[in-house]
Amino acid sequence: MPFFNNGEVQIYYQVEGSGQPLFLAHQATDSMDYWYRNHYVEKLIDKFQLIMTDARGHGQSDKPHDPNAYHARFVVEDFCILLDLLKIDRCHFWGYSMGGFNGLHFAKFYPSRLKSLVVGGAFPQVVRSEFGERLEDGFNIGIRQGPDALIAYFEDWWGPMPETLEARLRSLDYKASWAGIHQTNNRLDITEDLPKMHTPTLFYAGSEDPGPHKYAPLAAETMPNGKFVSFPGYTHGTISAEATLILDQVLPFLEEIS
Repeated sequence: MPFFNNGEVQIYYQVEGSGQPLFLAHQATDSMDYWYRNHYVEKLIDKFQLIMTDARGHGQSDKPHDPNAYHARFVVEDFCILLDLLKIDRCHFWGYSMGGFNGLHFAKFYPSRLKSLVVGGAFPQVVRSEFGERLEDGFNIGIRQGPDALIAYFEDWWGPMPETLEARLRSLDYKASWAGIHQTNNRLDITEDLPKMHTPTLFYAGSEDPGPHKYAPLAAETMPNGKFVSFPGYTHGTISAEATLILDQVLPFLEEIS
């Protein structure tokens, strides 16, 4: 299986398809399977060379328990190391939620590696949100009391969950998940950098996703080449399943840049 190392952390990756390189970065508590099960890979594989990782702390990659291991600089180094391994100078980058936060840091630290950036369900401003704080609290409960208590906590918050989501949450390393969420909640504030970030950037969010829907449009207005798309009626969780709807916006954006 394909792995690479950044220091002592081993990262799992996959490459699919052919065409211009498009790096796909998944949400927290997930893996690259996010892009498969929501049908993005099957819709993109004939158009792009798709580059995917299980982000550090997720899937088949190593799972450090130290929050410092999830600092933005280390995460974007993971991206650069893989691009170097694949002999790719520049790529399009698409991240959802945690992957979107990481994509924004990639654009700050390594803009020369990016052709464009797509950010779903995320924003660059550092704002303490109920969503992020409750995720952190949930994994603390999982660490102290185990998976049954964690599932009960999230079902009290979200309502009954699909069996597939429950299985995924039960399979997580809760100390690693807490560390990653904690670092995301305390991430670098790059708001002052936005006017200098010239990477063409498309933000999107569901109208019922309070933080991203409020702050991503402000970021798009501040960036020289930013754009925001709203999807009425969708939440942070439900928009991901709408690959066709999202691609109707993302593909023209990528094609224009290409």
